[in-house]
Amino acid sequence: MSSTTTSHIPVLEKEVIEYLNIRPGGIYIDATLGGGGHSSSILRRAGREGIVLGIDKNPEAIALGEQLQKEARENDWGKLDLKQGNFADIVAHAASCQIEACDGVLFDIGLSSDLLYSQKGFSVYDETSLDMRFGGEGEITAQDIVNHSDEADLVFMFSHFGEEPYSKTIARAIVAQRERTPFSTAADLSSVIKYAIPKKAVEKGKHPARRVFQALRIVVNQEFASLQKGLDGAISLLRPGGRIVVISFHSLEDRMVKHIFKRASGICTCFLPRELCRCETGKTIKVLTGKPVLPGPDEIQTNHRAHSARLRAARKI
Repeated sequence: MSSTTTSHIPVLEKEVIEYLNIRPGGIYIDATLGGGGHSSSILRRAGREGIVLGIDKNPEAIALGEQLQKEARENDWGKLDLKQGNFADIVAHAASCQIEACDGVLFDIGLSSDLLYSQKGFSVYDETSLDMRFGGEGEITAQDIVNHSDEADLVFMFSHFGEEPYSKTIARAIVAQRERTPFSTAADLSSVIKYAIPKKAVEKGKHPARRVFQALRIVVNQEFASLQKGLDGAISLLRPGGRIVVISFHSLEDRMVKHIFKRASGICTCFLPRELCRCETGKTIKVLTGKPVLPGPDEIQTNHRAHSARLRAARKI
């Protein structure tokens, strides 16, 4: 059962708890605090001597975390520490809380429902913004990208980070539209994308702009670079026997997690002949999930966000 402080329903909650193998008094890091549902479950199982560090770039997630802190104190659960920032800096965040090693780390790297309705341009229907920053000031926005990037750069972003088959058509339509009127809202952008794609190519029940929005979100927040650094840092923080659990929501993220886990488990990932291989194949983890763990039909029915979730887990050796 998730925390009463939020309506957020944590994805694959039962599986997360199982693979983290939570022990009373343990130290855990929720690298993507979000609505706090997973952290709530971990706190209650770690007990009054347990510690959870919750990290999130979104200040609204930290505000929700403060409510969970209060709930944890009232119910005599474990201690919850909070850090607003990028999970790429997980080692520094842990050090600031005097955490040198931990028993488990969780990454839920999907877009939380809180962000989807935050009026920051994550929703294709958002009429107020084309921002897409998870948090922080001075960073590039999605509006900057669509209004100023070269057409060729847009094509690369949409195809590489969104796997959008109509990247060239969409990029051309965006450039033509911005010459008349620059983009200012997510709804403006999604409308242009909708009319740029042939109707016969639109998947039933799925908005035609979703892949482009995914690509922009990844670029704005440098998600892949952050994920690489964050997972490497998390593995380094785990004590022997500690667990790392990662939930991803699209194939690009899942492949990246799989690649990082393979490399950390001592498997060559370059596929070159042995004499040419330059992989650093020191074995630090044992992968616990040969294939990603998927949600069951009951969970998908009650929590639509879970339908594309994939969980991978590993144990520090």
